[in-house]
Order: sequence, then structure tokens, then C-alpha cells
Amino acid sequence: MREKCWGVFGWLCILMMVVMTLPSAAQNPPQPTAPIAHENAPAPTCDNPGQPASAATIVMATGESLQRKRWQPEGGIIQFTIKSFNKIPDNVSFLVCFRWKIETKPSEKNTAKFVPANTERLERNDTDGTTWTVTTRIPELKEKPVGKVVESATPLISLVPLAEVQIVAVDNANRQTLAVVNTTIGITNPWLAALFALAACALVVVLLARTARLRLKGRITEANPLLQVISTKGGDASLSQAQIVLWTTVVAASAIYVMALSGDLIQITDGTLVLLGIAGTAALGAT
Repeated sequence: MREKCWGVFGWLCILMMVVMTLPSAAQNPPQPTAPIAHENAPAPTCDNPGQPASAATIVMATGESLQRKRWQPEGGIIQFTIKSFNKIPDNVSFLVCFRWKIETKPSEKNTAKFVPANTERLERNDTDGTTWTVTTRIPELKEKPVGKVVESATPLISLVPLAEVQIVAVDNANRQTLAVVNTTIGITNPWLAALFALAACALVVVLLARTARLRLKGRITEANPLLQVISTKGGDASLSQAQIVLWTTVVAASAIYVMALSGDLIQITDGTLVLLGIAGTAALGAT
């Protein structure tokens, strides 16, 4: 009987200990382990950006702005707007890297080294920190690889070679890669574009001069070719015709210059068409 009492008493003690322990465990739940900062982890670089924590894209701008330009010469300033699916903290830094875009087979990769660029300005565009605008200056790229073909926005004459751009968002607190975005821009040469525009205008002037000689039929064939272009059939110089030739040449040269810079067709504005129309109306009125 005494042994049974001691057994019951022992079970009662164990039950009391369990009941006293449960509230303490409920009040002090196990705390989650804090993430360990990657202090010794290598910092992301242009050639080794690491695995991004979130997907991101380039936001295409609308309207006339610096962000719309997808071509610039070396040393020019260009903007990129990055949209991430996850929040990007305020202590972020962006690596913007450039290299030539090489024509490769589907099974090959471009192994050229990236050239880092200086970030001119960094702006957060929204309150949740998912959209950022990075303004950077295009660095001087390395010489084009020997034996490799650089892709161009104008394949026939290769006026605007293409460059790959890699933008890496890095969390400075733990050296973690937050997002990686890749895009392509054209690296243009203003002097080459100007030379191409001048050559095109010179070709047009030569064709107009030859046409004028045929139209005048020997009346003033000894005159300056430019005077022949602005002369009427009777051999008289026409101010209205000179205006048409002048404005048409200026508009054509400007359009060719911009197209040679961007590697793409441009839209003639309504104001330019009105200007050409005024010159044509003056010539019609004079007639």
C-alpha cells in the first residue's frame, strides 16, 4: 500500500513539473536564428555577378527623355530604369558594365571582359523600392577582339556597333546580388556619322547638278553648278527655288546624321514638314 502511495505521489510531482514548464515555454518561444552576414563572401563583380535574389527587367520610357536613347558615343551619358519584383533596399549600389557584343554561335558564349562604368546618379522612383533609375557614363571600351565580328545596328555599313550592358544591384550590407539585368545599346561615332551625312548630301548635290544641266539644255552650262541647281528653265536664278533646295538639304542632312547615330529610322516632325511646305508654297506663289 505504501509503495502505491509513493508511486502516485511521484506521478503527481512529474505532472506538476510539466504544468509549470509549459507556460514558461509558451512565454519564451525559441527565437529564429538571425541570418549571418556574408562578411567574408566575395563582392559581386561585372564578370562574376553571382546568383540574383530576384528577377528584374528594363523599363522602356515613353516620350522624349534621356532614358529613351539606346545609343551614345563613348563618354556619353545614358539612363536605365530597373524594375525588380522584390524590394531593393536603400543601401544598394549598382554596377553598370559594358562590353562589345560579339557574333557567336548558339552554343558559344561571349567571353570578353566587361568594362565597369561610373555611376553619375542613382534615384529611387517609388516608395516600395522596386524601381530605380541609374544614370551612367559610357566608358572607353577595349579594342574590338581580333578575328571576331561585332554586331551592328546597321549590318550593311556597320556605323553603329552594339555593346552589351550588364547592370548588377548589390546589397552592401551582406554583399548579396539582388538583381541582374542585361540589355544592348549602340556605341556611335559622331564624327563618322557627320562624315556619312556630308557624303550623302554631296551625292545629292551632284545628282541635282547633273539634272540641272540636262534641264537647262546648254543655256548656262558654264555657270557654277550650285547656281544651275537654283535656276529656272529660262536660266534665271530663283530665290524660292534656292529656299527649297536649302531647307530640303538641311533637313535631309540632319535626318541622315541622326539615323547614322542611332542606326534606326527617325520620324520627321510636323514642324519640319510645315517648314518644307512654306518653302514650296513660296515657290508656287512666285511662279
